Amino acid sequence: MIKPGDVIWTPPGVKHWHGINSTTGMTHMAIQESFDGKNVEWLEPVIEAQHEASL
Repeated sequence: MIKPGDVIWTPPGVKHWHGINSTTGMTHMAIQESFDGKNVEWLEPVIEAQHEASL
């Protein structure tokens, strides 16, 4: 679980999502570099059923 003040680093190529659950919110600041001319690869949206199943 991420707690206030935590720093998270995700290596390039690791599939992950920035999200919340149905009872809490999250604000984050992302700092990213370009790799081979790309700085982000958006993946499929997370639907509510997937989101709730991950809790």
